[in-house]
Amino acid sequence: MSPVPVGQPVPPSEEPPSAEGPLGLTFADGFQFGCGFMLAVVLSMLILFLVLVALALLLSVIGLSL
Repeated sequence: MSPVPVGQPVPPSEEPPSAEGPLGLTFADGFQFGCGFMLAVVLSMLILFLVLVALALLLSVIGLSL
């Protein structure tokens, strides 16, 4: 293979065209339509609930009551 002179365009490699599947919606696309916002709210409320349950468990183990 001969070297390509400087300043000359490099010829494209001979790769077969990739067959891409149909384009669909991804998880991030939900934020564009608003349902992702609701999912984020529900997920944050679930995490908050689990933190409160863990806190109540910890307080009950050490003998304090809510």
